[in-house]
Amino acid sequence: MEDVSIIEWILLGAFVLLLVLLIALRAAISGLEAQLVRMQKSLDERLVQPSSENTSAEKSGAFEQFLAEDPTRLVLSKTEQFSAYRKWRKENGMNWSA
Repeated sequence: MEDVSIIEWILLGAFVLLLVLLIALRAAISGLEAQLVRMQKSLDERLVQPSSENTSAEKSGAFEQFLAEDPTRLVLSKTEQFSAYRKWRKENGMNWSA
């Protein structure tokens, strides 16, 4: 009778230990899941922010000012736009060379 009781206690202890380990594992997985969600949100915010910063920086740039002065410049091809832009910069004294 006593041998059965000891075996039952050993099995019960192993079962409780297994339950504790499973609970700890579940908590660790939940923590990792929360960390991944935070990282994903952070990456999503980083992807959205640079595009809005680039747009505002481009609008305040010299090339945007050049295009805004004469709307017909928007119709020109890119090659013609940049050629005219180089001339405009030279006329306005914005070039490095004299």
